[in-house]
Amino acid sequence: MLSVFKSQHELTYPLLMNGEQTAESYGLGRGVPVAIWVNRAGVISDVELGYHGPGPLLKKTEELLRPSG
Repeated sequence: MLSVFKSQHELTYPLLMNGEQTAESYGLGRGVPVAIWVNRAGVISDVELGYHGPGPLLKKTEELLRPSG
């Protein structure tokens, strides 16, 4: 399902599924589902618990990928 979503939206950045160990390394507990946005410096910029549709996911991702300055 994720590969279909990624293909339909022509996403070229990596997506992580079942990243419990990664979430724990950032000090986050378990939440199903959880979306974690990590900026280029490796700092968590946002966390979203639950699924709220593709709109918010795409908006936050596009904001994070936007060139700074």
